[in-house]
This record gives sequence, C-alpha cells and structure tokens, in this order.
Amino acid sequence: MAGDLQFTWELYSTGWATCRIADSASERKDAVGYGTDALADLLRQAPRRGASTR
Repeated sequence: MAGDLQFTWELYSTGWATCRIADSASERKDAVGYGTDALADLLRQAPRRGASTR
C-alpha cells in the first residue's frame, strides 16, 4: 500500500544515530556512525522564496 513508508533518525551520541526504515510488512534498525546533517546543509543553501539568485 502506498504512503506507509516510514523513516526515523534519532541521534544518541556525537556523530552517532539510530536509523529506522519501515513499511507495513517489515522494519529495519541500524546504528549509523559519523552521520552528518546533509539535508539541513542543503536546505540552508537553497534560495529563499523571493530572494535574488544572482
């Protein structure tokens, strides 16, 4: 069924997180080391609405 994919990311120590990906049939949890906040970095660099892109 579409729309039931879940993804969570929980920081628990400097550079470490537990990530979880699941759907209605299965789930997987893993420890992730040396993670970065790449999505936030990308969003900080994205042009703001109405801002000049020059």
